[in-house]
Amino acid sequence: MFLGIGQMATTIIILYAAKINQTVHFQDFDRSIFIKIFPLPLLYVRNHITGLAGTKKLSSDLAFDAEGYTFILLNDVFTAASGVYTKKKLGTEGLGKYGILFYNAFIIFIPTLLASAFTGDLHKAITYEHWLNTPFVSCFFMSCIMGFVLMYSIVLCSHYNSALTTTVVGAIKNVAVAYIGMFLGGDYLFSWTNFLGLNICISGGLVYSYLTFHSSSKPSQCNGSRIQKKQHQLKIPIMEDSTDRLLVK
Repeated sequence: MFLGIGQMATTIIILYAAKINQTVHFQDFDRSIFIKIFPLPLLYVRNHITGLAGTKKLSSDLAFDAEGYTFILLNDVFTAASGVYTKKKLGTEGLGKYGILFYNAFIIFIPTLLASAFTGDLHKAITYEHWLNTPFVSCFFMSCIMGFVLMYSIVLCSHYNSALTTTVVGAIKNVAVAYIGMFLGGDYLFSWTNFLGLNICISGGLVYSYLTFHSSSKPSQCNGSRIQKKQHQLKIPIMEDSTDRLLVK
């Protein structure tokens, strides 16, 4: 949870600095922001909590665990809902891509910080013994920056595509992680049910992505061929008309 707080803080600092420098533009804070962005902050927090709970519960192996898989299922629900509402809120006046990122992080930063302190996660993070270790601190700050990059990529993908496409394409990034994790680490317990389930999930994502982007390229090709055909048809009457005029003279 502390890493998530660091990613929120990084998002707020980067976008606020960019707004001051007029690199990006979004609405100033007022009471209407809560109405415009709701319920994205709640979905983001629940997505974050269920994701952490599911990961912690299933960190030992991928064998079946009812509680762990329940958290994962809830995480999928909140992820899908967050994608749908992100796509919807992108059309809200005054927010845009940067406004959604900034105010989503800004609104839930304090509640998440209080929840971290209440659960003891904040105390464990502050008293961690490796804060003076340069490689650890470098990796932590890099994770905070990459968290901002990931959230921006998700919002940007949702801006140009559907929420379903963003969710499916986002899941494909785990292809390499899934297959490499089977052979490295030693924590993968092989079973045919689990192995077939992973391959079906990955194959479905790859097929959907191929069909989505392949079909989206066809209209542009058809439009290009139609324009060329119309231009060719327009050139023929002009040439015939000019020839007739020369013969009359």
